[in-house]
Amino acid sequence: MTTESYIIILILTLLVAKYLISTNKKAQILALKKSLFTLPSIHQSSVFLFAVVSAMWIGEQVIGSALIIGFSWVLFKKLCKSLTYEWMLGWSFIIFLAFFLASYLGMKGVPNETIWFIMLFSWGLTLILILMIDVLKKLASWLVIPITLLYSWLILALPLNYLTYFLTFHTTLNVGQINAIFQTTFSESFEFLQEHGSFINTLIVLLFLGSVSILVVIQNKKQTQSISGNTFGTLAMVILFITSLNIIPKIPIIDLVLTSMDKYETEVKEFRRELEKRKAGDINFTATKKDGNELLIVIIGESLNKNNMGVYGYLRNTTPHLAKMEHDSLLIKYDQAFSNHVHTVPTLTFALTEANQINQMAYNTSLSILDIHEQAGYDTYWISNQVAIGGWDNPVSVLAERADFRFNLNNNIGLNTHTNVYDIQVANKLKAILEKPITKNTVIYVHLMGSHGLYKNRYPETYKVFREPFNTKDFGSKNYWYQHINEYDNSVLYNDFIVSEIVKTASSHNGNTACIYFSDHSEDILENNGHDEGNFTYPMAQIPMLAWFSDSYKNTYPDKISAINKHKNDLFSNGFIYDFLIGVSDIKTAHYNPAHDPSSDSYFLSPTDSYTLHGKKKMDANENYFYHEKLNLNTLKERGELSRVFPHRTNTTGALKTILYNGCNSFELDLVFKGMGDTSYFEVGHGENEMTGMKFEEMLRISKDYGIQKIWLDIKNINEQNLSSVLHRLLTLDKTYNLKPKLIVETSMTSEAFATIRASGFHTSYYLPTHYQELDDAGKAKVANEIAQQVRLQKVGAVSFDFALYPFVKKFIEPQLDSAIVYHTWNVTMGFEQPDLMQKLANSAYYQDPRVKTILIKYKNDFEL
Repeated sequence: MTTESYIIILILTLLVAKYLISTNKKAQILALKKSLFTLPSIHQSSVFLFAVVSAMWIGEQVIGSALIIGFSWVLFKKLCKSLTYEWMLGWSFIIFLAFFLASYLGMKGVPNETIWFIMLFSWGLTLILILMIDVLKKLASWLVIPITLLYSWLILALPLNYLTYFLTFHTTLNVGQINAIFQTTFSESFEFLQEHGSFINTLIVLLFLGSVSILVVIQNKKQTQSISGNTFGTLAMVILFITSLNIIPKIPIIDLVLTSMDKYETEVKEFRRELEKRKAGDINFTATKKDGNELLIVIIGESLNKNNMGVYGYLRNTTPHLAKMEHDSLLIKYDQAFSNHVHTVPTLTFALTEANQINQMAYNTSLSILDIHEQAGYDTYWISNQVAIGGWDNPVSVLAERADFRFNLNNNIGLNTHTNVYDIQVANKLKAILEKPITKNTVIYVHLMGSHGLYKNRYPETYKVFREPFNTKDFGSKNYWYQHINEYDNSVLYNDFIVSEIVKTASSHNGNTACIYFSDHSEDILENNGHDEGNFTYPMAQIPMLAWFSDSYKNTYPDKISAINKHKNDLFSNGFIYDFLIGVSDIKTAHYNPAHDPSSDSYFLSPTDSYTLHGKKKMDANENYFYHEKLNLNTLKERGELSRVFPHRTNTTGALKTILYNGCNSFELDLVFKGMGDTSYFEVGHGENEMTGMKFEEMLRISKDYGIQKIWLDIKNINEQNLSSVLHRLLTLDKTYNLKPKLIVETSMTSEAFATIRASGFHTSYYLPTHYQELDDAGKAKVANEIAQQVRLQKVGAVSFDFALYPFVKKFIEPQLDSAIVYHTWNVTMGFEQPDLMQKLANSAYYQDPRVKTILIKYKNDFEL
């Protein structure tokens, strides 16, 4: 039935109730008859109805529509007052305002026609409430306040969600987000609001809900008399008239929900029908595999950002087990995997079916990987800690029904999905299944709760490891919401334990065993953007993918292992998991594309064909700095220039670990020398309010195993008083870290004593202030002569300068320098994240100059000081 049908039934029910509670039923019938068959001219409701219809027409024709709208509200006020429900005018206006604001944001403006529809809608809802209160006063007066409050809050739920969503993410809901809501549950939605809510959003919700609540309470106290039967019937006719206009689908945000509901329900029903056809054998396809006892375990993670995993270079050790496995060469790690979407259902319907962003097949008419395994004679299992059936069936749940054996450890259904158990129970269930020997080819799908928000609900108390506020030395100076990130990192730490336990269980099987782990999507955790399509950022697509294979598997399929290792640094969309699993299983079928399978030598994914959001966002887009940083570093590596072009100001451990993981072998640091003699030390920081409290030694310890080629030290405060202590400290550190071949020690001091640094075996450089470029030629010539004398006096091996001074150095200084003196420069207008970086470098004269040995550029990361 339509919504209008439900309203008609409600009104008829209220009419019957009014009749039943009447003390004079005969009079009630006569009053109803009068309201049905005579013009209620004595009632202002007729005037109101005439005004509404007229205003809807006139308001479209004249500039003064605002005056007519105001006049209509005055008439509606008179109607409410005549019914002794004057306070309901305010209630009606709050409802109107909520829907108007939501529609205005969604449509970026609201035409007059829509304003009238929203007004009619709010008035109709108000009249329904008045009738409900009138009936409830007679039947059970104690129910008036709770029922009317519930009615009010349910009506406001949609526009308030829309408004708070817009204020949180600065974008409007679309069909994709609405579908994601259908695929989630009440408790998940509540957790989402807890995770991403703000004081302003909470205040707006409380303001609207509090206002209607106050009005309801006041009206209940003021209301003393019942509406006459004649008036009651007239109001019912007005509501039925408004309902007959079919205005509900004409309210923009309601139309969005109704359209999305219809599309989603149709899609899921079609998917279920297609799966039933395959079960019944109505769709013919072949998939063959030699009989055996091979085991494949597919672990589906949840909301995991690889950049928060220690095994992917994160500054915290959030993956100790997986990191050890990688160190022991037990894991194959995919470095450029990304998700094909940022919501679970659209991601997995591509990942687990033949459909993907390139072939553009529809998932609900495509074969699934479970179809393939079933046809190839596998026993198929599905173990999940996610909700099995929500308020709606979702396609992943329907897909899971294809498995021979299904275990839903989270037995919540309907609107409740609070996690019953932690993911360890999934690992335990897998262990119980594998206690019995595998006698035929078997695939087990494991769907974890992972790092699904609320993050703090995903791990036991013993994994509450990260608790403290952030410090500058690790996370930089950005004001991150530390509690939020701490909880997420704790969930990553627990997930590391779960995945390693599953791999450990897989290793107990004597035979060919493969274990593939990938996350459905990521989270933009540092910026607290979650994983919302409408507010898409590229961190939302940054997923991990890991693979483990038994020795038996490696010996049986050496070509596959070789191909997997060959492609582990290539772009990979988890929309190709279907083909990857077919390849890993060595199943023969026509429904397979080796070009999408990393276990095949034929695998290839061009950057131009790499998309997320189902084709809406390109992975090589300019704003995807992850991709371009990696690409530019690889290009410099191929040219052997990573120790010539490297990051500027790597002043936090977070920044350092990021660049080292991504392949940099050189970096620049700002230091301030503190103390004297044996108690002296270098503190990392740019001076004044940009200090970290971290000693230089910590950065050396972090980088010591990375084959560092150069460390440029910009020591801010070398002077004659501390020079000997500076040298003593450098020599002490050199004994442990072999610094002499690596360091560039830069200074702006003019003392001849600085020559002792180079005499001790360190490479030194004299700093040129950038303001020299503002001098005229005479001034530049004079300064150049002074600089040349200073270089000779201090016996430095280089001069260092901003790239803008390069013409000045070449024209005025170079003729006076020994040819052995080299140059170090920086250009912070360039960054590794820039798509055209290599072209910019190629076009710069200093890059072409072999005398320029070092070029510092920006490296975009999340932990800048």
